[in-house]
Amino acid sequence: MEKNMAENIVINKIPSPTWSWLKMNKSSVELGSDFLNALPSSEKIPEGAEKRNASKFFEYPLYTKLTSAAGKEFASFADSLEGIEPAFYELSGKIAEPIVFNFNVPGGERLLNKTFFHVNEDCECTVIFLFSADEAASGFFVSTTSFILEKNAKLHVVKAQILGKEHSYIDDTRFACGENASAEFSQVELGAGLAYSAVSSELLEYKSNFKLNLGYYCENTNLLDINHVVNQYGKKTACLMRVKGTLSGQAKKTYRGTIDFKCGCAGSTGDEQEETLLLSPEVVNNSIPVILCDEEDVSGEHGASIGRVSDEVLFYMKSRGVSKKEAEKLLARAKVQSVASLICDQDVLESVEKRMDEVFGR
Repeated sequence: MEKNMAENIVINKIPSPTWSWLKMNKSSVELGSDFLNALPSSEKIPEGAEKRNASKFFEYPLYTKLTSAAGKEFASFADSLEGIEPAFYELSGKIAEPIVFNFNVPGGERLLNKTFFHVNEDCECTVIFLFSADEAASGFFVSTTSFILEKNAKLHVVKAQILGKEHSYIDDTRFACGENASAEFSQVELGAGLAYSAVSSELLEYKSNFKLNLGYYCENTNLLDINHVVNQYGKKTACLMRVKGTLSGQAKKTYRGTIDFKCGCAGSTGDEQEETLLLSPEVVNNSIPVILCDEEDVSGEHGASIGRVSDEVLFYMKSRGVSKKEAEKLLARAKVQSVASLICDQDVLESVEKRMDEVFGR
């Protein structure tokens, strides 16, 4: 690829395509080779987290099981960029304090960060990422993060995106879970005008489990494109995904959520639910919850609740002196707040709440 030459990359392709005329099976994004290595503006690395040479990460057996919900084209593109040095952290023991990476992104930059984590057997820890910028800032920020969880490991990953309204943003998060490993992922999407979120989780062995919470607010002409894929291989694995948010103005959102029960995952359960609040007749909402099944002894559920504020809720609010506009803001903020409340670092939480004050105070 020639320097600075743009390339159209397929991203967030759903594993099992629906009707092509719906134009929801995949998206595409124009990328170039002029990305620079993104480094955190600040970080908190408590005892139990050790930074090591990234080449070590590729030696772990579960590395080959990681997949990208963003897609093979995007993964190959990110891997091919020169000058992007991945960081690798080895996590051990019960780490009481969260590991925090704060990326305060300057305007006008095109940046990519790549981070690997190996979570050792019986380890318990929380990893938090904050991606922030001035509200009016522009640029392109890309994050790829991979986690390997060994036997009995417990990991909570939090990502909060409060970039500028002119920013473009791609987040690709990948998990591979061993026996009885537990991965939880909480994400706040509140800022970037063009945002792509991809999460993949491989539940590979007995009783591995995955939980996801996503809260978002998409306004004006913003676009939010989501692809969540959970592949359940091991017996008695469990998956729970909750996506909730609000669309206003002329915003557009596409949610693709796939739970795939693979042959051999007997006794496994999967549940994905989506709540979408629509505040304008001009918004575009696409929802594709999918359950695939190649195993008989499993339990899978999915559903979507999509609509405007009910007359009953508005009547209740008005009876207490709350206008329709104020009621809509309260309900929209509550959806984001329900996920933001899971942030266990005070500095990060304050940054997110400050942006919420700016967004919902308008």
